[in-house]
Amino acid sequence: MRMLEIEVRRYAFSNDVVQAIEDEFFVQQLWPVVYILSDGAQKQAYVGETTNTLARFQAHLKHKEKKKLTAVHLVESGKFNKSAALDIEANLIRYMSGDGKYKLLNSNIGIANHNYYQKDELYWSLFERLWNVLIQEGIAEKSLAEISNSDLFKYSPYKALAYDQIASIRRIMEALLDDLHPPFLWKVVLVQVKPSWLPTSLSSCTQIRQSLRIMNSVKITNKSWS
Repeated sequence: MRMLEIEVRRYAFSNDVVQAIEDEFFVQQLWPVVYILSDGAQKQAYVGETTNTLARFQAHLKHKEKKKLTAVHLVESGKFNKSAALDIEANLIRYMSGDGKYKLLNSNIGIANHNYYQKDELYWSLFERLWNVLIQEGIAEKSLAEISNSDLFKYSPYKALAYDQIASIRRIMEALLDDLHPPFLWKVVLVQVKPSWLPTSLSSCTQIRQSLRIMNSVKITNKSWS
């Protein structure tokens, strides 16, 4: 078995991609992999992880938006496990959003910090190596340090939330959707936050708005008070 540190392989994303990767060791063995679909002309990208790469790519090729993407970077490592793949996927989403070269098709629902064995000791260094490869491949432009210090990254809607923050979003969603049916078609929910929580609150509000849009059942009207 090839226990490589980390490897990135690029393929054209078309109906031929399944045949092109079906002999890959990690694809055959249903090993956790991470991947980036992208299109340089549209400047759009999608980040994912899977243990069944062939089935996942076949599904993406039938998707209205994802099938328009033209390239895929397959990220493989013998050191990957499911937790590591999920973490690297989440980091790619966060840092590619902060990098700004591509507009991500990902929803930010469910992005949260989670701990696992050797997360900091091993897998962050793997992610740093991966990011340097992506810069060389033209998928990313800025360094991780530059992105981490930018306001775009600090207020990103893809910022990972802690458990209590996710719980707060869930409570707000429940308050918004409770009894939202005829004849009660409009509802106002006021959320009071501490000044120190403002950056996270802005990110959380964006996540709530995206959740409601995905549900396609709520019309959102902006209103601010000063």
